[in-house]
Amino acid sequence: MTEVLQFSLREFVSSNNSFGPSDVTTIARAICDDYSQFPVLRDLTAEMEVHTTRTPASSVRLGVCQYLLGRYRIAAETLANADGSVLNQHAGPVTTETPAVWLQQKSSD
Repeated sequence: MTEVLQFSLREFVSSNNSFGPSDVTTIARAICDDYSQFPVLRDLTAEMEVHTTRTPASSVRLGVCQYLLGRYRIAAETLANADGSVLNQHAGPVTTETPAVWLQQKSSD
């Protein structure tokens, strides 16, 4: 009997694992495949926004989540204040387009 593993957006976003462009694609795909994940993303983002002290990695996660929710300006501010290694994979300044560039690059791989 084959066991199907359930993807947990909550666990994925709130984990302390490394975070990169492929993870942006994973989150976006999870929402596209199951739109009931959108409120989960919204709630997780609200929870992350409450924490005023963030690691660079958690700031990147928050910025990406804000971007995927359509909060482009605040996402750009959050990402600009993060200096995680994921941002080093992006050539150029962090703007509201940065996560979109990551998604585009990943889809062309």
